[in-house]
Amino acid sequence: MRTEKTYSYADVTLENGSKVFLRASDENSYSLSGNKSTSRMHSHSFSELCLVTHGTAKCLCNYTSRMVGKGDLLIIDPNVQHVFVDTSDFTCYTVGLDGVRFFTNESNFITKTEKSFSTFQNIFKIIVDETRAKESNYDKMLLNALNMLSVLLTRRRIIDKVSTLSSTMPKLNSGVMVAKTYMDTYYSRDISLNSLCEIAYISPQHLIRQFKSLTGYTPKQYLNRIRIQVAAGAILDSYDSIKVIASSVGYSDYQAFLYTFKQFVGISPQQFREDYKHNAAEGRKLISFVSPENIASLSAENDVKR
Repeated sequence: MRTEKTYSYADVTLENGSKVFLRASDENSYSLSGNKSTSRMHSHSFSELCLVTHGTAKCLCNYTSRMVGKGDLLIIDPNVQHVFVDTSDFTCYTVGLDGVRFFTNESNFITKTEKSFSTFQNIFKIIVDETRAKESNYDKMLLNALNMLSVLLTRRRIIDKVSTLSSTMPKLNSGVMVAKTYMDTYYSRDISLNSLCEIAYISPQHLIRQFKSLTGYTPKQYLNRIRIQVAAGAILDSYDSIKVIASSVGYSDYQAFLYTFKQFVGISPQQFREDYKHNAAEGRKLISFVSPENIASLSAENDVKR
């Protein structure tokens, strides 16, 4: 049975002065079991490290399918489509790193930790615990943990091309990242601009301005984008009705979903299913290239409610 993920967040200043935004989830909050798909194909704007601590799963990453199990470390770069399916008592730590790219590909995004597994596990636990508790000098503890993680990955020749992107990114309030991550995680909920501002401790004007600087979208556009991309994946991967899928991604108004989907994708959900059900790779490619320009004309009632 799947339990809902819970995340904790923190900013870490690296030794070169650039900032990395961390989000972490402990192993118990991503416990999956059963022999069926338990999540939807999705991507993030940040890199994600997943350390499998128990069980097995099939990981679909872009166009590659690989079985993973205890001791496997997955390194997923920004904007890479991925999902875990066919899970069996599957648990893993996940750590998101905004501002870092690892340049992995379909052949090397999974590495065996082998004899270093317990060390990796301890490092991930430190990151999770420190981002959650935020006790005195937690930022130094996180920096030490990241440095150790970097050494271990370098030994395994995983991150010889690692690149920090923070120096080229605008200076962003960490609250903006909290709002973004909240939508990435809880897109199916009833999310308003005011509720995002309360979570992120930031004013509406500042959130909209900084969020668009980071993503190219307003928060309202971004939430619709996530919902439609998840819905498109469900349309391709399941036999659920379009109406059920619309509700599962957060649309209580079915007509609003149909209108928004067509604005994003260019065709209706039913036509999308008929055209791409047997060519899912092309369907995912189509939905992955949704840009701010595609959704500039979305009506206010389909966006995040103010």
